[in-house]
Amino acid sequence: MPDTLPAFQLAIIARCDEHERQESSKSDFRRCVVFEGHFIKYGSHKSLYPQYRTQQYIANLADGDASAPHVPKVYDYFTVEDKMAYLIMEYIEAQSTLPRDAPEKVAEALQWLRDLPAPSDVTIGPVGGGPARHALFKNYTAPLCFSSIEALERYMNKVPPRLSHSI
Repeated sequence: MPDTLPAFQLAIIARCDEHERQESSKSDFRRCVVFEGHFIKYGSHKSLYPQYRTQQYIANLADGDASAPHVPKVYDYFTVEDKMAYLIMEYIEAQSTLPRDAPEKVAEALQWLRDLPAPSDVTIGPVGGGPARHALFKNYTAPLCFSSIEALERYMNKVPPRLSHSI
């Protein structure tokens, strides 16, 4: 463990390590913790970095937009030796009871997300790079990066479809 990390980052690492030891054997285990009023996601840098970039992009667009849903702000992202990574975000407390207009609010939030412009430097997949992730692909990850919709379409026309288990 590098001793050059700030104390808060060291405390986050310790809390995530503790969470991993206590919870990793459970079937619903997720690499997420709430720590000192922050929501922390942790995992491999390769997996988490695209999530971080996507979250940061969406949060920046939502900031100051009155029509936007409440998108957690990104406070920090750091790695330890480019292996384990930690994404520190705003923690949003869930409401204990849903308001009557919750379905409409969810629909509005989804429409807002749907209408977001794609970043100018991104291809099909996460903002931070890497292959697309979707149930359409084996193990939910595309086997390669697609440079365009046409490239994805050519791939899909050559590969047998992945059928849902619910069919």
